[in-house]
Amino acid sequence: NCLLNGEDCIWAYYHVFPRTISKNTPKKTQEIKEMMARLLLLLADYEDVELVMYPRTMNLRTKFDTLGKGFSPDSQAIGAYYAKETVTLLEREGQVYRPSFILGIKVKEKATVESFHDVLNLIWLDVAGNLARLFGLEVDDLEILFSESDPYVKEMTQLLYSFSIRPLVKKELLYLNRLQYIRGMAHKVEEQNNWEVLKDNQGTYVRIPKEHKGLLQLEDELGTSYLALLPIGETPENMRNCDLFQFAQDLSFPAELRMKIHYPRLKGQGGIGLKLNWLSERFKTEHKELVQNDEEPSERLLTVRGLVKHLKQRVDNGQPIVDWIACFIVYGQTVEEVRQNSATIIQQLHTTIHIHRAKNDQRELFYKCLLGQPLGRQLHWKHRTTVEAVGEWLFSAVSELGMESGWYIGRQDTLGDGGSRGEKTPLEELIYASNRFVFLNLLAIAEGIKGALFDAPHVAVTGKTGKGKTFLVGLLFLYSSFMNVQSLFVDPKGEKRKWFTKLIQDPYYQKHYPLFVEHLQKMSFVTLDATNPRNYGVLDPIVCLSRVDAKQVAQDMIDELSP
Repeated sequence: NCLLNGEDCIWAYYHVFPRTISKNTPKKTQEIKEMMARLLLLLADYEDVELVMYPRTMNLRTKFDTLGKGFSPDSQAIGAYYAKETVTLLEREGQVYRPSFILGIKVKEKATVESFHDVLNLIWLDVAGNLARLFGLEVDDLEILFSESDPYVKEMTQLLYSFSIRPLVKKELLYLNRLQYIRGMAHKVEEQNNWEVLKDNQGTYVRIPKEHKGLLQLEDELGTSYLALLPIGETPENMRNCDLFQFAQDLSFPAELRMKIHYPRLKGQGGIGLKLNWLSERFKTEHKELVQNDEEPSERLLTVRGLVKHLKQRVDNGQPIVDWIACFIVYGQTVEEVRQNSATIIQQLHTTIHIHRAKNDQRELFYKCLLGQPLGRQLHWKHRTTVEAVGEWLFSAVSELGMESGWYIGRQDTLGDGGSRGEKTPLEELIYASNRFVFLNLLAIAEGIKGALFDAPHVAVTGKTGKGKTFLVGLLFLYSSFMNVQSLFVDPKGEKRKWFTKLIQDPYYQKHYPLFVEHLQKMSFVTLDATNPRNYGVLDPIVCLSRVDAKQVAQDMIDELSP
């Protein structure tokens, strides 16, 4: 999971398992922010860190192939047909993706080494190749030598496991590195995760189109795409509830958010403590002069002076301060698509955070945001804050519904009351504004999924009248009928039998949907006469239980639904 850059540094990369939150769990959201702040405090000794959130394309065909293993033997044909149709329809609308979170950490180097193994782990790759030849080793053996865990990497990995963070495997890191040069281009992951060295990516040309200033053009054997890097400019003094990583997930188009973090020296020569002392005296003098001249100090001066005082106190206490830059990365097949999506980000955030197009800095920002590149001597777009401020960005949190694989049942609303007509926003607008696809497999719920709270497929469908609860339950029943499981649908009104029978007898559906008609014909319908004493308690356990037991069952049901 390590990458060597051109500055004799080794970077280790990790996958951060996201935690699920919702608007109704503010306490859990705050816990994630505090956890991230604690993590950044622990990483201060490593000097350079990067946070990456990118849209990971879902391989729908593979996921539905996995789902197909649970099809009933007599429903293989119809299950495979609707699985294929679902993939085709979703891919026709564009990419289906989920946010993925990556943590990069620069491995700290030793001033001295004690063994040949230490040398091989702390020098650049091409230097290691020459050194290996001197000792009679084949260059191909270097991979084995470098794969041995460096003490720093091993220590770091053990530290991160408690935060649900694991090392990337080799192919994951290779693909992540390759992806930087083929953003917005159609490709298969399995064909792009073997590009091991820089020269493999040199076939990609990064150009600034003369007629489209403020964008970059990527040209590769896979095709051509455009991208824009939008650095974060002015931010509020108090960054509470910025939630920028959550904002990036809610966008209706794929976008990355990358953050480069550096821990500057606090004290001593070149430390930020000296600069803060100088700034403190400067603002103190300005304030004093204004008071002497009977002038009121500006709100800006008072705010900045308070911030400097706060940072100075943290430095005096030895608490880390971080420098950082952050960029949204927007890409697409056309210039118009990239410009429109860039404008969307800028407009939606303009009331709280200023996002810039940085027309003259696109190439510089592109290379600065590559994996393994530290913040270095970056001057433009650099910010200095506390680690708690970075924690407020809500890294590694998602608000997703459903499962990794299953039947497609809809999309998660990301607009809320922010639609064109508030609560009365048309359903079509809510659907196409969302990139959060919801997949569900009821059969998988009963298989004892690791981490699940329950092992039984009990699902409550709630909502306002006329908003599709009955339709959803019917859809889930039909999907479950494709699976290798017995399903029972209780229909007090008898509507399902009526409509299914009508559909089966319709020549149009017999001609155009023969598989579906044949599948419905396999279903068994049973009607229970409520006036027949023999049917009492057949479906209602409360009816056939004693008075005491029936009351206890009713209470348990209410407690389960509303604990």
